[in-house]
Amino acid sequence: IILHNAHDTDGNFSFIDGNNSNDAVDSRITFIHDNHSSRYGEIAFLLHDGSALTERVRFDKDGKVGIGTASPVHPLQVNVDNDGIMINNFAQTNGEFAALYFTAHGVAAPFPKMAIASKRTGDYGVGDMYFAVDSNADEADINIDSDAKMVIKNNGNVGIGTTSPSGSVHIMTADGSGYQ
Repeated sequence: IILHNAHDTDGNFSFIDGNNSNDAVDSRITFIHDNHSSRYGEIAFLLHDGSALTERVRFDKDGKVGIGTASPVHPLQVNVDNDGIMINNFAQTNGEFAALYFTAHGVAAPFPKMAIASKRTGDYGVGDMYFAVDSNADEADINIDSDAKMVIKNNGNVGIGTTSPSGSVHIMTADGSGYQ
């Protein structure tokens, strides 16, 4: 499919519509021609909310992605109203993690070395919150269980240096002594 826009005015656009059985537009992909001479372009995805087409996602000319914004200023910017962002591991198995991973290694396939994760321990997603850091300079991914530095248990107990806090706050030092 080639969409050709014969106009050379910046800001023009081409689009593909998704129409319902009444031939009314309920979704649209818009190709925005920001700058014809430099060939800058953006792509916007719009969905009908019952009263109008509303932009939901945009890929801008710099490769930034905006969800809930047409002007992302970060590589991924998500703007939401009170709903938050859900990271869900839909496995129904206790011991599974739903995690957000981090790394700062400038290679094509970096190894995640830090994570914030929820570990499922019971029905309906009940679990513990893990904060993990892998300090090994190697080509291995983080192991959230063994690299955990802090955990918040679902009963409210906090463990620093231990994943099994026995009190409200349990700090385990490197020499094995602990504070509660």
